Amino acid sequence: MSNATVTAHLNFYSPPVDGSDPHFRVTAPNGTGTKNHGHQKCQVTIRDIRGREDCFNVDDHSFAALQVPDLKSMDVSNDESIEAQYYPLIERVLRQHFHAEGIFIFDHCIRRISSDKSIQSPVRKVHIDQTPFSAEMRLKRHVPESVQQSIAANNKRVRLINVWRPIRRQVTDHPLTFAESASVADEDLVEVAHIFDDRVGETFAVKYNEKQKFWYWSNMQVDEILLLQCSDNAKSVDGRSASRCAHASFELPGSVTNERESIEVRCLVVGG
Repeated sequence: MSNATVTAHLNFYSPPVDGSDPHFRVTAPNGTGTKNHGHQKCQVTIRDIRGREDCFNVDDHSFAALQVPDLKSMDVSNDESIEAQYYPLIERVLRQHFHAEGIFIFDHCIRRISSDKSIQSPVRKVHIDQTPFSAEMRLKRHVPESVQQSIAANNKRVRLINVWRPIRRQVTDHPLTFAESASVADEDLVEVAHIFDDRVGETFAVKYNEKQKFWYWSNMQVDEILLLQCSDNAKSVDGRSASRCAHASFELPGSVTNERESIEVRCLVVGG
């Protein structure tokens, strides 16, 4: 049964006060850094997909909810076990779900609620991890040249998918909220330079718009995963992906715990 709709505050994009182009500069190995823009806190209505998970799919909504019982036995205590055990399972799930011919996982991230600043915490700002520009950079950086040539020669579909789920326990605080792609206009998106020591990528920040429609999955269990699509070269308008998932964590009203732990795996999905 679906839980009640909630009302919560989300952090949306606010431009740099000096009128400069927005950027985020990575200054630490855990991905934290400094930015030259701010945020605008807005109250939004967030609906629950619990009990109607089958009503949503990546193509039409930019997200999908799946149950994968095998996840319960996965060891995600360190990078070695994640890459050796978890990556192959995620590859199988994505290959089956998208009928894909190739899955290329390029990184993962574990987030926890913690006072330890070296640990990555849930991201509170509404964002999309990749723009079409940075998705193309990821393709060139992480996919073998022979596969890139085949993609170009045969006009193959390439998606960038984040696979998100809780670990150790169900989510009772700081859940993820995600927006239907059709409710987020191109005009709501702002390209933000993501500056590393060796390269410059891009993410999308998101401006508030009352037409945006947000959802969450209440009490997510460790055998439940969310697929969040960042880009899709087969569903684009003027070079911009028409199915892309703006998302953020939020404080669940009435929550008294701070125990959320999650893992997200970032993948390029070729074909399908």
